[in-house]
Amino acid sequence: MKKILLALCLTALLPVSPAPAATDKRDVYTAVTGREMRELMQRFGYPVRLGKDSGGDPLIETTLDGTQFKIYFYGCDRNAVRTCKSIQIVAALRPRNPQDAARINAWNREQRHGKAFRRKNGDVVLHMNINIQHGLTIGNLRVWLDWWRLGLRGFKRYVGN
Repeated sequence: MKKILLALCLTALLPVSPAPAATDKRDVYTAVTGREMRELMQRFGYPVRLGKDSGGDPLIETTLDGTQFKIYFYGCDRNAVRTCKSIQIVAALRPRNPQDAARINAWNREQRHGKAFRRKNGDVVLHMNINIQHGLTIGNLRVWLDWWRLGLRGFKRYVGN
């Protein structure tokens, strides 16, 4: 009886750690297919068209506030269903007034939601890169898309589009 009591007392002194939280493996992505990204974008309310780029990687076309943007996929494996480690969100705009390099550089210096450049034809492009390979949660993707929304709306005002 004394041995049982001693064992119970010693067990009570052991550190207690909570059980690990259950994680839905589908909520964390370390790579993503075009189909998975399409489903996530649709979940967030975006109209989505999934296709392929010239290299066979997924390509998503969608809109925000009437402005078309694309999602390009990078670091993709070469399997039949391409799984990719990063994405780039891109919107090309044609501003009413020409934008010089100094003005675009000022945006890049002062803003954090997307980086911009000017094409030779006068279009301006806003883009944002998202690395997936070390873990992207659905909640984090929603935040990235919120940042994209803020950046795109602000950039459209900035360039007069």
